[in-house]
Amino acid sequence: MKELIKKYNTIILSIETKKILFLRKDFYLKNNFYQTNKYTKQNGVYYELLSSNKNYVLTKDKLINIYKKMTISKLVSYLINKKFKLFDVNFIKKQLYKSKEIKDLKALKEYG
Repeated sequence: MKELIKKYNTIILSIETKKILFLRKDFYLKNNFYQTNKYTKQNGVYYELLSSNKNYVLTKDKLINIYKKMTISKLVSYLINKKFKLFDVNFIKKQLYKSKEIKDLKALKEYG
């Protein structure tokens, strides 16, 4: 992971609010990722966005540009966008994300 950060300087991760999120987020925060305080909801799934560069200001346009560069194949890009509507990005307020996170945390506690 450190080699990737060194090579690309800024890496953006979208982590979803599932049971594994809590462990995954801790892992990334311990490995040189930072919270951006940006959250999205795409296709009914809530995401928190992390960055390897704590000074990076993530904007909607920058995130869309990242999504556009996920593949060099125009066909794959079209199919991904059609399925996941990646280019229809809107940041949501933290409290909306947090309420979903709390529900997931309760489910996690009940699960195991």
